[in-house]
Amino acid sequence: MKLSRRDFLKFSALSTGTIIVSSGLQGCILNDSNSDASYEFLHGVASGDPLENSVIIWTRVTPENSDSAIVTWEVATDESFLQIVNQDQAAVTSDRDFTVKVDVQGLQPGTRYFYRFLTGDSENQVVSPVGITKTLPS
Repeated sequence: MKLSRRDFLKFSALSTGTIIVSSGLQGCILNDSNSDASYEFLHGVASGDPLENSVIIWTRVTPENSDSAIVTWEVATDESFLQIVNQDQAAVTSDRDFTVKVDVQGLQPGTRYFYRFLTGDSENQVVSPVGITKTLPS
């Protein structure tokens, strides 16, 4: 029996209860000096639904002692994030289970992109694992 990628992911999700899409999952902790809040990216990152000029990226922030967080997302053409092509911020709360789901627009067809999420201030910034995604060719 040949198992498609979609069936494999469904089976994996059912058997393990969760899917983590990341190479080298790294949990980072923020100890904010202005509060008792700390954050981690325990669920990795994911991307999907690619089109010629857009892709959806996703992550979940795990807060320890906070009701909300501001998460910055970045999409770049290089792994060092020196050539950022799109970025913005989103507020996350418990109402949406601290998840960030972004439909990134304005991308080039058939192009590989790197993406990541950040939270915290410049001194105590928490960075998610870096994901790689690709838009559909034209």
